Amino acid sequence: EFESDQYGALYCYRAGFDPSAIVKLFQKAMAEGFEVAATSTHPRFSERAARLSDYLLDLRAKVRRYDAGLAHLRARRFAAAIAAFETFLGVFPDHSGARNDLAVALFQRADSARARGIDGGERGGSVAAVMRMASSVAPATRARAIVLRGGEGGDGDATQFLREAESELERVTVRDPGFFEAHVNLGAVLIALGETERAKRVLEAALRV
Repeated sequence: EFESDQYGALYCYRAGFDPSAIVKLFQKAMAEGFEVAATSTHPRFSERAARLSDYLLDLRAKVRRYDAGLAHLRARRFAAAIAAFETFLGVFPDHSGARNDLAVALFQRADSARARGIDGGERGGSVAAVMRMASSVAPATRARAIVLRGGEGGDGDATQFLREAESELERVTVRDPGFFEAHVNLGAVLIALGETERAKRVLEAALRV
């Protein structure tokens, strides 16, 4: 029952409805004298309302990670930005803007890694010159579940971050072909990887969006 309450609240939140209405429903039932018997195998309304209230507080904190991610990105704290966007995408995996911005953070972290000489190869040049950032919201992308990497650990190399950015942006452009900034960002990633022919095709496609 607790798990179903949480999923119900999450789906309400994703669909744009107020998930706290579920808590209010339990409270209204109790106010009118309805409550699950203590001898029942089902949890009582009072306990479900309390647990769901705690879950909603945690959910709200995760949603606010999007704004935190943008702030980290502006401050060039790329690992923190990546972690924040991934946390947000754990709640809203179909959010194209957040997935695009995650790719931007990966992209810029690749440039930072390359500047420090942490690279898997000598392909392309600095990505900074071709980087463009978007924060448009177009929640039409169906994408894989995010696996949180956590904190600042694990530097990785530039090519690794670029490939992750490429993967995220490809998912956005396939599912949301009208997202112009994602096409431009994907082209920039491919240029940084030295894949100029693919980049050309992607950027030509962007002009047709």
